[in-house]
This record gives sequence, structure tokens and C-alpha cells, in this order.
Amino acid sequence: MEYYTEASLYHESQVISVFDLLYKEFSEFLMQRENKLRESDSKYKSERIIASLLRDILKEETYKKIEFRREYRLKDLFNDTSHLNEEEQKFVKTVARFDFMLYYKMGNAPAGVIEVDGTAYHYSNDQKRRDELKDSILRKSGIPFIRLRTNESGEAEKIKGLLNSILGTNKL
Repeated sequence: MEYYTEASLYHESQVISVFDLLYKEFSEFLMQRENKLRESDSKYKSERIIASLLRDILKEETYKKIEFRREYRLKDLFNDTSHLNEEEQKFVKTVARFDFMLYYKMGNAPAGVIEVDGTAYHYSNDQKRRDELKDSILRKSGIPFIRLRTNESGEAEKIKGLLNSILGTNKL
């Protein structure tokens, strides 16, 4: 895979990331993933990629107890916000959403959160603050989470790591 930098230089990497689908040229291996993307999952291709990957992972026997929902509103998750500070309480009441809410099929209890961070968008100070608030709210609420950045790799392993910690398994 060739990556173009701001200076229009490129480098080749032996590491394949599902986010390589964001580039025009990608490997044959990733063509299979491209064909599984659903426009209805998100207006952002990066989130469609993770939705597709999640569907595949959650079909595995180890993870069949978990499902996911897209664009889950924070205010739908928290009835009691007394454990949060004032800024966090206000933030929960806004239209803020988690990219992916993982939950248990039995009982629909929240299990974890996955956020997808596009590199350009997440450099703004406003977005950084929103991300910090989400992270703090999740930590204080005891909900495990991961952030997947579109300029990194190992997405399946990171997702499985989160799922394993949720389910108390050591399998990868």
C-alpha cells in the first residue's frame, strides 16, 4: 500500500489496515471488505468499514453474545448522571453520539463503545474536547471503549481485544 503525505511523497508499508480502503488504490485482500460495505451504515466510509468488520467479528462463536448499534445517543444511555461533573452532564444532554455501542443480546445492557477518529477531523480543538468528554464519561461510567484512528492499523485485533476484555476471555 502506498501512502501519500502532505508533501506529496509516499511510502510503502507491509502493514494492511482496513482503513486502507479510504485510499483509491488498495490490495486485492481489501476488495472483499470493500464489497461488504453498506451505504446505510454511515455517511462516513471509515465508519462503514468498521461496521462491516464488526459484523464479521460478531459472527464468531466467541463473540455471539454481543451486538452493536450505530450512532447511539449519550442521553439514551445515561438516566443518572450524578457521577459526572457539570460539563459532562450538559454534554450528555446534547445530540452527542457514540459511533458504535456494543451491547449484550440478552438484556440489551451496554457492554462497550467504539469510536472512529478520522485524522483530519479529530485535529480540531473542538473535536478534541468532545472526545475528551466522551472518554471521561465512559471511564466514570465503567464502560470500556476504544478509539480506532484511520491512520493506524490492527483494527480487528483492537476490536477483539475490547470484546475479550468485556467477555472475560483471553482469546485473540
